[in-house]
Amino acid sequence: MKIVAQESSRYLLLETTGRLPREQGFAATTVSQILEQRGISHSSLYYLFPSGKTELAAAAVASIAANQPRGLKRPQTRHPYAREGIAAMFHFCRELQESDYTKGSLLAAMA
Repeated sequence: MKIVAQESSRYLLLETTGRLPREQGFAATTVSQILEQRGISHSSLYYLFPSGKTELAAAAVASIAANQPRGLKRPQTRHPYAREGIAAMFHFCRELQESDYTKGSLLAAMA
């Protein structure tokens, strides 16, 4: 497997693993669903994540934490003035509610 293909597959797996459990719950999300949505083979998954679903989920959580600061932290750093920060927090809360909380915490979905 070429390095570019590995990184692309890894990114797709992490993105899907970060999204599906928030939509339907971690227990209800199967490895087959994740792979099917992205057209990735089981052998590629186990090459990148030898321990399977648990290792993939841990990597997805780490990736989200490292690359996509969300919630209260983001408006505070982007909006140094209180009025702008408060408006951004309300906007984030509205997005969360409108998504029926599927944009919520991956950790909560895994609990």
